[in-house]
Amino acid sequence: MNKVIRFALVFIICYGICLVLFQIRAVSVPFYAALKVLTTGSVSSSLPSADISSQWKNREGGGSDIYIVYGNPVLIQAAKQEAKNSGQRYATLPTKSLELHLFEMFIVPVLFLIGLYVATPMHWKPKLMNLCIAFAILIIYLLFKIILLSLFEISNARIGVYELGDSAMQFLGKILGVFSLGLTITLAFVLWLIFGFRNSRLADDFKFVTTK
Repeated sequence: MNKVIRFALVFIICYGICLVLFQIRAVSVPFYAALKVLTTGSVSSSLPSADISSQWKNREGGGSDIYIVYGNPVLIQAAKQEAKNSGQRYATLPTKSLELHLFEMFIVPVLFLIGLYVATPMHWKPKLMNLCIAFAILIIYLLFKIILLSLFEISNARIGVYELGDSAMQFLGKILGVFSLGLTITLAFVLWLIFGFRNSRLADDFKFVTTK
């Protein structure tokens, strides 16, 4: 029982420290910059018929919130050409945007997963390997969620690309309704159960507690 309590305390302390560290810009900015590139590249490569870019919500940059900016490349090119022909230095591009909260979407569940593994009594080599596997699955899931969300927003905007029918939009909306932060945390916990808990000494201790 003491080992179970120790696991819980180590997890809480580790998770809390990681959350506090991410309030420091020197720590958080590089991670947010990498996530901005990763999310933009994933959406752009998955939805190539749309013009995809991104920008920080905070004008200073480096915050936890970004905009995925999307538009019809044909209309964007036409707007640029029209501005060029009329001698304007700047063109008003027909784009729309989707706001993403990187801290809630990525950092919270990833730190939750890391905290579970740090607190799990395992040899460091299998712990690191299993953490990497769980981390990769979690990131793939989150990127898939963002791609579906982007597809929904682009279709709903009716900009001339990826315009889904009503039934497809309803189905996609139901799927996105399930993809909440709670489900992401649950997935992280399940991944820990599969790759971490059942391969650790904690599993034997827990069996001993429950059968005692």
